[in-house]
Amino acid sequence: MMILVLLIYFIYFDKMVFIFQMICTFFLIICHFSCIYLMS
Repeated sequence: MMILVLLIYFIYFDKMVFIFQMICTFFLIICHFSCIYLMS
């Protein structure tokens, strides 16, 4: 039972990390283009 819970937790955590990285990358790209737009 405990192993199953840990497995689910690790899979969920892995997905969360992936989603978090995607969001961070998205915001970095937006900031980058905003800076270029403001500078021009």
